[in-house]
Amino acid sequence: MKAITRLPSRPLREQEVTKLDGETVHVVPYGGIAGQDGVRIYALKMATGAGAYALGFDDTQDRWKRLSSVTASDLSSADSELDATLDDWVTDTYGRRFDVLKPR
Repeated sequence: MKAITRLPSRPLREQEVTKLDGETVHVVPYGGIAGQDGVRIYALKMATGAGAYALGFDDTQDRWKRLSSVTASDLSSADSELDATLDDWVTDTYGRRFDVLKPR
């Protein structure tokens, strides 16, 4: 898993994910853990011109990691593969504490 250095060394708030989403990068929250101030996003999907990625926040190391990458220019074509990676990762890492935001 490759570390991601351009994201803060903490889970994101939903509003922060919305701000990341733009013309050159498409970002969708996958899920997170509920807290007193809303859901903190610990997993997300991102697409750029170079590909689509599943990212997860590792709270034991306080950093984001790229869990998988897919050659695709948009999230819709890579969605099921990224979801499968994230499904396994959140179950192994966070278990039942994790709230999946993606539609089932």
